[in-house]
Parts: sequence; C-alpha cells; structure tokens
Amino acid sequence: MGEKKEQDTEKIKFVNSLSAEICRNVLVGVAGALIIVLFMLVPGYRSETKSQARNALLSLSERCASFLDIMMESGDVSSDMYAEILQGASLEGVASSYVYLVDSEGTILYHPKEDKIGTKAESEVVQRMVQNPTENIAGEYTYQGGKKYAACAKLKN
Repeated sequence: MGEKKEQDTEKIKFVNSLSAEICRNVLVGVAGALIIVLFMLVPGYRSETKSQARNALLSLSERCASFLDIMMESGDVSSDMYAEILQGASLEGVASSYVYLVDSEGTILYHPKEDKIGTKAESEVVQRMVQNPTENIAGEYTYQGGKKYAACAKLKN
C-alpha cells in the first residue's frame, strides 16, 4: 500500500512549486521598489552634487582671497606673487578646476593660461560679482556649450 501511495503522488519540480512562486513575487517586488527609489533619489542626488560643488568652489575661492589679503597686507603685490599663490589652487579630483583673479572691473589679473591675463572675464558669475561685489557668490554658467561652475570671493583690499 505504501508503494502505491508513492506512485500516485507526482513529484513537483521546484520551478512549479509554491516556494518558487513566492520567490518570483518577492524578486519582482524588490526590483520594482528599487526602480521607484532610484527615480526618487537621482534628481535629489544631482541637486546635492551641484550644491556640494558650489560650496567647495566657494570655500576654495574664500581661502585664496584670505591668503591674498594676508600677502597684500605685507605689501608684496605682483603678478608673480599671484601666480605663486594661485597656480596650484584647485579642487582635488577635479582636473579642470583652477583659480584666477580679476579686478573690480572684471579684468583678469592672474589666470593659469597667461594669454587670458589682461582680458575681461567671460564668466557670468564673475560678471555678477563685479556688478554687485557685496558678498561672495557661487553659481553655474555656460562656456563653449558646456556647463561650468564658478565661485567668487571678494578681497578686503
């Protein structure tokens, strides 16, 4: 009788089992939840990245301005001094970052590309700072079709 019982019951393969069905439903649910979370987080991530870039640039420009203020108090002001102080200033890990110095009219006093010295700064952010030099600012602008970030800090002197 025991033999007959075994012959009557067919083994169910795992693929067709209730356990497999539960596993499939859980995986589909988790995948769906991940997709929803990604759609919710990606816009916030982009916004946070921009904010951090602005803050880092603003901090860098303020540090350079403070250092230049100290050097100017000592009376040693020259284009060589600007180059010595500013040539290595950049954001770590951002190869395209650099610092340049403009006067109150927007004329470049120091730039890593020497041919830019003596020309007007093209950055919209720098132009805003020249027009309203009351506070340090950071922002983004378009240069040669690409998005760029800039920050400006006012010197005390």
